[in-house]
Amino acid sequence: MSTRTIGLARIHPPATMVVMTNQGPILVRICLCLFFSLITLIGTVTAQQSLPEESPVLVDPPEFPLLKVGATIEGEITQDDRIVETEILKNSYAQAPTRGKTFSLQVLEPGSYHIDLKSYFFDAYLVLRDARGTALAEDDDGLVATHAQVFYEFEVGGSYRIEVGALHGGTGPFEVVLAKGRRKELSPIEKSRLDIADAREAVRRLEAVRGPDHPDLARSLNNLGKLLFAQGRYEEVRPVLERALGIREEACGPDHPDVATSLNNLAAVHKAQGRYEGARPLYERSLGIREKVHGPDHPDVATSVDNLATLHYAQGRYEEALPLFERALGIRQKSLGPDHPNVAMSLNNLAAFYYAQGRYEEALPLFERSLGICEKAFGPDHPRVAASLNNLGRIHKTQGQYEEARPHYERSLKVSEKAFGSEHPDVARALNSLAVLLYTQGLFSEARPLYERSLKIREKSLGPDHPLVAESLNNLATLHMDQGRYSEARPLLEKSLGIEEKALGSDHSDVATSLHNLAVLFYVQGLFSEARPLYERSLKIREK
Repeated sequence: MSTRTIGLARIHPPATMVVMTNQGPILVRICLCLFFSLITLIGTVTAQQSLPEESPVLVDPPEFPLLKVGATIEGEITQDDRIVETEILKNSYAQAPTRGKTFSLQVLEPGSYHIDLKSYFFDAYLVLRDARGTALAEDDDGLVATHAQVFYEFEVGGSYRIEVGALHGGTGPFEVVLAKGRRKELSPIEKSRLDIADAREAVRRLEAVRGPDHPDLARSLNNLGKLLFAQGRYEEVRPVLERALGIREEACGPDHPDVATSLNNLAAVHKAQGRYEGARPLYERSLGIREKVHGPDHPDVATSVDNLATLHYAQGRYEEALPLFERALGIRQKSLGPDHPNVAMSLNNLAAFYYAQGRYEEALPLFERSLGICEKAFGPDHPRVAASLNNLGRIHKTQGQYEEARPHYERSLKVSEKAFGSEHPDVARALNSLAVLLYTQGLFSEARPLYERSLKIREKSLGPDHPLVAESLNNLATLHMDQGRYSEARPLLEKSLGIEEKALGSDHSDVATSLHNLAVLFYVQGLFSEARPLYERSLKIREK
């Protein structure tokens, strides 16, 4: 899974209102990183018309099969295929080898082309190289679901080859096609819908071909779970992941590493819904399996240790969280080296712990070191860099160092827009963070359009019922309240509360925050009889 931060963080501005800062600024979602580290997602196959054959202009040496414009090649990746290697694969997908096949490309005229790789049996990865073997472009999940797609402007006289890879040690059939032009750009929500539909189709096909109890079906169910989780559809996720866990326990035995992965995935759902007591035994069992299989100092053990630490952190059990954060960092530095991206995640999490304790002088150098590792590993314009910049901005803001915080937030926004375009959820997160800073400074006229843009992006990309939409509604409502626009604030707060109760459950801490904010609104208007039951319900949730 991709790395993310955990929980909906909130800021407490004046007037006792609570502003949500993002689901992402401080604590890296290690659990989500592993949540989908072994997932395979598949998509639909699109037929391409063959073009008339001409004399080739760009052709690689004959030892590789030739992929022509408009042609589709069907093949199968096996354990006997060679390993595909790039710096990105080395840094981000090192847990299992990426095996693949190589094809020469025949391009008859210069221009824009796209290469699509689709499979129902593995997570697809593409690498485009020149004649010297230099990687020109590579992609994971650029098409629908986990199918891959590379765009490139080809020149006359060049020699190119494409490497078709299966991530996470996968194998199986595939189709690869080379076509002229660019595919229609999909909005994030359109792509999400196609991804989910494609994942459901993959489950259907695998179950039909391999039966209801095959381990490959469990991987496909995990793929579907990943997509539903990203949409905040937690009640739909749980039965999908519970079925995947059951298949793996029956097929692989109770102590198999894949069982540990499924336990971790299911724990992440419980945690996201605030069901911490349900999450804890799943995380602990996952950790126990990994220690038994790999020993105490393996990177997978570090991930489980970090996941358990983040759970304690979310519950405010800081004395239990600290030694786990420190252990995870120690394992990663020893096994992966001091400059590995996973070390950066551990540094970030330990810094977040110190931040929550108000130990800012200890947190700041860890955040700065984490940022340095990410810039070195991924370059200055990578999304991981944007997340680290956001964290640095927040620690400066919390200390009242607004002039130091603002350039970090602004650069985070710029990097996110460059990496994802203008309507991605990560852009919404960066906008929200900058807006919170401006709000805290009392710059309401500058904060409002950023809050509104963040809300619009989230509604469009995530759908109207996602918890992050509730966060944006809450933040915009607090702004209206501070300016005395109570009639505008009330429907936003009520809608935010409704979304959170539906998505997270009635006893989640975020529901408590929304109840508190709505109670404040009633209180400042003198509606004391309406405010009191909301205050009482909010307090009851927090005391649990």
